[in-house]
Amino acid sequence: MLEIFNDYWLPILSAIAGSLIAFWGARAAYFKYKSTKLERDSNTMKHSNPDTPNKDISITNKNDNRTTISINIPNPLADKTESPESIKSNSFSRNSILLKDTWTSLFAENETLQSETITITRQSNGTSDGIVKLNEKDLYSFKGTFDNGILTGEYYSTSKHEDERGAINLKMISSDILTGFCSFAKAAITSGDQIRVSPYIWVSGKHADITNGTYDFCTECYTEKKKCCCASPRIDMPVILESEALVIKQAIKAFKRLKGFSTQYDRSNIRIMDRKNDRDGAPCLFFNQTNSKCEIYDNRPIDCRLFPYDIVFDEETHEYWVGYYDELCDRQLPQDMEQKIHILRPYFFIIYPYIHIFTNQQVCSKLKDAHFQRLHKLREFIF
Repeated sequence: MLEIFNDYWLPILSAIAGSLIAFWGARAAYFKYKSTKLERDSNTMKHSNPDTPNKDISITNKNDNRTTISINIPNPLADKTESPESIKSNSFSRNSILLKDTWTSLFAENETLQSETITITRQSNGTSDGIVKLNEKDLYSFKGTFDNGILTGEYYSTSKHEDERGAINLKMISSDILTGFCSFAKAAITSGDQIRVSPYIWVSGKHADITNGTYDFCTECYTEKKKCCCASPRIDMPVILESEALVIKQAIKAFKRLKGFSTQYDRSNIRIMDRKNDRDGAPCLFFNQTNSKCEIYDNRPIDCRLFPYDIVFDEETHEYWVGYYDELCDRQLPQDMEQKIHILRPYFFIIYPYIHIFTNQQVCSKLKDAHFQRLHKLREFIF
């Protein structure tokens, strides 16, 4: 029996034992190689040029004789999962924009346009504080939140004698224009004022002329004495609100030669500006043909301030559209016409109750065939 074991099993067991010894020897040699290579790589990094570090290695000099090396080992799960805090932080950095320091506002009140100067005094973590100046006497403090291109906030009077407060909600449509709504009211019961609402616009910078509807291409025409739209035979005479007629009447006291400047339209409180003479296509009564300027420019009606923007009525869909005439101006119109029309939302808000007259075929007989670039449905645009 012993002879059989020696002849057959002893060689097999010896072969197995040799294989195990060879395996463990190879394994030990492999790990020794890896340890030596890691040490060699570490020494190489210590003597590398600190001016061109690896993106995963940061090198910090301590005093003059010692260098600290930090190795960033990426976590394979880091790109797949984020903590709620990191998601919130990344969202804020992507979507928040700092407001510019100075803005000019525009809103409607009692069929008149009002303008303010807003100065942003502090911005931090999406919140904004500012000062609103309606005129030299009416000052307000503003507090708001601005994130994802949306500004919400409230303002209140700083006067000790009057408590007037309001709220705003605006959306950024360009770096220079915020558009939305404001609501405002006085706290005094005896004031008789209810809470009022108006389209509300912020335009960056100090733009005292935004209530004038003055465009850059209009200014260029003035300097070159081009034939203004006021003198064009293709333009109808402007429509005038009764409140605007009173303002113009006060402004033209120097025009003693004028017995009247407008004609009442169809037993309404709307008037139509007169021409210089009865000839069809004659220029507006207040257009100075010598210098190509309007003699009542600062008091001209809204219908004039809007041009080349206007409103048209679609007889097929029975809807009103806001847009602009793109073939009546001698100047090439700028590419941001669709953005600038938002500045005029308070204008359209004031004339909205009279829109059926502003778009009447008799009032717009010359413009009815002019090419009109539609932009927005009127109700959706204003409200």
